[in-house]
Amino acid sequence: MGDNTATAPIVLVTGANGYIGYHVLAGALTAGYQVRAAVRRQEGIDAISKGPTAQKYISQGLLTFVLVPEYVPGALDDALNDCSFIVHIASPLPLQPGNLVVQALAGTKTVLEAAEKTRSVQRVVITSSTAALRPYERLSPSHPDNEKIAAGRADEVATLTAETRTPDPGPVPEDASPSERYIPSKAAALRYTEEFMSQRNPHFDVVNIMPGFVLGPEELAFRKKEAFTGSNLIFGWLFEDFVDWNAFLGFPPDIPAAQLAEVVSLNDTVEAHVNALDIEKVKVPDKCRNFLLLADGPTGPTFADLEGIVKRNLPNEVKTGAIPFKGKKFGTLKHKFDAGATERDLLGHKFDSYEKMATETVAWYVRLPE
Repeated sequence: MGDNTATAPIVLVTGANGYIGYHVLAGALTAGYQVRAAVRRQEGIDAISKGPTAQKYISQGLLTFVLVPEYVPGALDDALNDCSFIVHIASPLPLQPGNLVVQALAGTKTVLEAAEKTRSVQRVVITSSTAALRPYERLSPSHPDNEKIAAGRADEVATLTAETRTPDPGPVPEDASPSERYIPSKAAALRYTEEFMSQRNPHFDVVNIMPGFVLGPEELAFRKKEAFTGSNLIFGWLFEDFVDWNAFLGFPPDIPAAQLAEVVSLNDTVEAHVNALDIEKVKVPDKCRNFLLLADGPTGPTFADLEGIVKRNLPNEVKTGAIPFKGKKFGTLKHKFDAGATERDLLGHKFDSYEKMATETVAWYVRLPE
């Protein structure tokens, strides 16, 4: 966009103190936007203010803050004054208590209704997820699609795209696993967004960004204990047992834990969000457009590739024991997604490879002080 000025468009970013939120905030500022960061508590402002990028723009008056303790009707009305764009990243995480579907819908509803009241808003960019595009059952190694792909018969499995949708699974049990609770929340928020835009035809449009596991060095993590709090946790087994993956996924202890290797770099994720703000270059012909963010082609990498990547690219760190391989390994299920439209129409280049993002992230973690 060019240099920041006092007349640059204002972007309201929700969830701005989170892993993705902070870096999108930094990316928007660097691209020439003013940012108004919405956080729930003062602790969020304090966390953002420690970031080197944030500090630069706070001092220039181009990064400001607004407290939004709860996402309820009207909570964002004043916060959106003079805003041209909203980037809605705030959403409940898998380990949060309570009904995640209700929480995710409350946030999405609050954002869209506030945007509808604010004539200056031109576009809302929403961080969705690949989790919104497939049912929870797809995580099971015994799912027919997984068995076919594992057997080299991927041609028999339907390719998922940014337009793939799953049926509403109905109520989620309160004692369900984190994954069982999280996946329906992302699907419900996406479903609500599309229905809102179709039925109410507001003056603004929406771009849904749908990343998989977002991986990359975090500017707000200054010590090892502050890292691996987001999806970078997927690399944690290199160092110790950070998480019980079976419990997280809701699988019995005797079933090998496995995750779909849906990955995208933090750099590409930030770029996608910031590029989506460009209403001249990124057209949304039908009020709502979706972009899938996944690296390495239709069936992607496997998390099991990580050991070879680390040994190949970080041999000194392995030799000295800085990467001890102490944790319990878990398996990988291959997905089958097509994200080519994102490379062509939103990024303008290929996604960073799993090898690149894995090497950069693990090397960053090793260098962090204790």
